[in-house]
Amino acid sequence: MVSRIHSHAYRRGPHGGLDALTDGGSSEAGAVYNRQVDELTAGGVVVGACVNAARADGSEAELLRRGFNLRVARDEFLRFTLEGATVITF
Repeated sequence: MVSRIHSHAYRRGPHGGLDALTDGGSSEAGAVYNRQVDELTAGGVVVGACVNAARADGSEAELLRRGFNLRVARDEFLRFTLEGATVITF
């Protein structure tokens, strides 16, 4: 699954990946992308997004409904570094 997400190219909008996550699957690529991300959250993989970007985009409630972990990006990247976590960003 992770390799499919990593290799799936999706055109980024003005808010980066959030446009892809909140476009309602209006395109075939968007539908595939959203399904893959939802499969990750359903499988217990922590999927996060920047809370500030989500608020600016007006998508905070939708991303929370879908099980996203919304946090301040700078704090999370520091934590990821300290934990030695693997991060896939898009």
